[in-house]
Amino acid sequence: MAAVLLYHRVADAAVDPFGLCVSAGTFRRHMETIARSYRPLPLAAFVADAIRRRLEPESVAVTFDDGYLDNLTTAQPILEEFGIPASFFITTSTLQSGAPYWWDQLVHIVFGATRKPSTLAQDPHELLRVLHRPLMRATVAERDRELQRLTIQLGPPDPRTLPRPMNKEEVRELANRPAVTIGAHGVSHTALPALTAAEQMAELTESRRHLEDLVRLPVTSVAYPFGEATDTTVAVAHQAGFRIGAVVGNRACQLPLDRLRVPRIEVDPLTDIDARLAVDCAHESSTSD
Repeated sequence: MAAVLLYHRVADAAVDPFGLCVSAGTFRRHMETIARSYRPLPLAAFVADAIRRRLEPESVAVTFDDGYLDNLTTAQPILEEFGIPASFFITTSTLQSGAPYWWDQLVHIVFGATRKPSTLAQDPHELLRVLHRPLMRATVAERDRELQRLTIQLGPPDPRTLPRPMNKEEVRELANRPAVTIGAHGVSHTALPALTAAEQMAELTESRRHLEDLVRLPVTSVAYPFGEATDTTVAVAHQAGFRIGAVVGNRACQLPLDRLRVPRIEVDPLTDIDARLAVDCAHESSTSD
């Protein structure tokens, strides 16, 4: 049937171990392909059509997670060029502080290390893997302490190389651009299943309230950080009033669609978007009748 795409950044990056960056040229080719050969829809319309079982073949929705500045400065002009709507899911903790996201700090500490004790892994990719997984499930205080420890141990990241999140004014500007929907992505970008139900509720409702106060529009969709959601997470999202919840499924959407577990295909620098969508759409169309 149809697919929801997940992007993070539209930028060139010297260090991109998580594959979050797609170049502006690649992104333009992706959007040109979607505009020419597919049916781009806002995520809410995509989900509504799926719920009514009226989702036409080759429907595609474009989404972005986190809230990087390049979403506004680079991605949105290209989306407007091709008339493609998009949903942007924003992590709210950085809107006030302007601090880089914690995982970017980790990457740039590890790969920009000016000193490395012999007790640590010599391969930065291996060291990053060892450090990243526990921090996904750490509290904010635990995460901050670990980043401070690593900074002392390995040296500070170069602030000139760290990508910047959008601030409040920039999110407000993005929300006012054509065919843009703003969604929640939690406060601290912690994997929600690692939290209690009450903590998950706080992450979702506080991020939603912050964004609604900021953009003066209803925020009815959420992308779960790291794409992770248990039954408890989904129940909390429903209780919090979200109408759409997005995960990372790396597959096309099948009917019937669970509107609080909408799978998305994560796009990385090597994704052949035309081939991927053609395969997924053809496969799902043949198996969902």
